[in-house]
This record gives sequence, structure tokens and C-alpha cells, in this order.
Amino acid sequence: ERAGIARSTLYLIEKGDTSVAFGAYLNVLRVLGLQNDVLQLAADDDLGRKLQDLELLK
Repeated sequence: ERAGIARSTLYLIEKGDTSVAFGAYLNVLRVLGLQNDVLQLAADDDLGRKLQDLELLK
């Protein structure tokens, strides 16, 4: 209820269903106090960047 989404939507989120709107995920993260963790999704990945650069040198 606190996330403002239907129970069926929460169930889909728990299952990892990709058809759920991103906003619903954000609402759940907010209720859990994890809304700032979303910023990590766009953070630079140093190891991934280095691996990508190595792949380009081949």
C-alpha cells in the first residue's frame, strides 16, 4: 500500500518481471529507503570500462 501500487504489481516486481513500469520499481525502492541506490545504475564502472577498452584493442 505504501508504494501506491497493486499487490499484483508488487508480485511481478518480486518475480523480476520486466514488463513492470520503472516508476513502480522506484516507488518500492522509496518505501524500502533505497531510492538513492538507483543512482548507482548510472555510475561509472571502472572495471567494465577497462574490459571494454581491451576488447576494442583486439
